[in-house]
Amino acid sequence: MNEAKYIAWDNGMFDTIIIFDATMTHMTVAHNLCIKGDSVIGAGFVSSNLQCYGESVSLNKKSRNDPDTKLLYRMLNGWEDRDIPYEPIFQNRNRY
Repeated sequence: MNEAKYIAWDNGMFDTIIIFDATMTHMTVAHNLCIKGDSVIGAGFVSSNLQCYGESVSLNKKSRNDPDTKLLYRMLNGWEDRDIPYEPIFQNRNRY
């Protein structure tokens, strides 16, 4: 899997996240989905092992790293609250 981008936002009822191709800009996707800038809570990249990181230059918004990764896992698992089967790469940077 190639690197992808994501945007996480508060849609007024709950936090949600979308993943999209890295060739598109965050700003373009946010505009096309009518996501208002002040509702964006995190944006950046998704690694091949489904870790959220980095930042969006076009939205001027940083990734929240682990909270965004957890939100992504919740979306992929049908929004069920489960333990996430991974060790966040941001908790132990010396190992990577």
